[in-house]
Amino acid sequence: MDRLSTDLSEELAELRARLASLEAERTASRGRVRWAGAAVVIAALIGTAASAANGACPNGLPFCFNSNTPALASEVNTNFSQLKEWLESKVGTVAAPVRITTGATVSTITPPTQASRALFVSANTSGHTEPIVDFRHDNLTQGVGIGWSSVVATGTATNQDLFLVPKGTGQVVVAPSNLNVGASAVSCAVGPCYCTGGMYPLSHTGTCNGAGIGVYSVLPVTLNGQRGIDVQCITSNFAGFAPMRNMVLTCSRLMTQ
Repeated sequence: MDRLSTDLSEELAELRARLASLEAERTASRGRVRWAGAAVVIAALIGTAASAANGACPNGLPFCFNSNTPALASEVNTNFSQLKEWLESKVGTVAAPVRITTGATVSTITPPTQASRALFVSANTSGHTEPIVDFRHDNLTQGVGIGWSSVVATGTATNQDLFLVPKGTGQVVVAPSNLNVGASAVSCAVGPCYCTGGMYPLSHTGTCNGAGIGVYSVLPVTLNGQRGIDVQCITSNFAGFAPMRNMVLTCSRLMTQ
């Protein structure tokens, strides 16, 4: 009986040791499986990040992000850096003026070109009617262009007025030079002198030398629809009047009151 009891105790101890060994082996096996799965996931993430970092995102950014997934600050910062690089390639570096040239080429301004300008636009044009920049309504029929020393009406419309519109009680001021509105000069050996059709006389010059001693009167005159000025000089003997000689009229389509 004692021998049987001893054998059973030894067998039970052996079974317990075997069971403990199996449990330890199973635990180790689970750990290997867990690490293997994690390695697969990490490899997949690394592979995805590498692909995304090569610009595989639909919008071309280095890193793509999915809903309900964490984003690393480094990846977000990399995307922002890419956006900054793209923007600067279009409009120039941060805080630098912008230059737009023919063909919509954009670059930063370098001296001696007007580096103090926030926006500088240039084109190889030399005609008053050929704008460097063109601003139009969406239907393209009317607009305003800025060209070679000119502000010009643009658009597909055959005829278009051009307005200079001040705000409130403001005025349209031309300074410091004189205003020349399509002005032309007309010369006459002896007055009165007339502008061509549709033009208005703005000013006149001439002389009373040889005709008199000074100006007696200056009167507006009209002949066959042409507007002009008649200047009469007092004769040297004060006996009468004589027309001004060598008159020059400055004529314009601008009507003065």
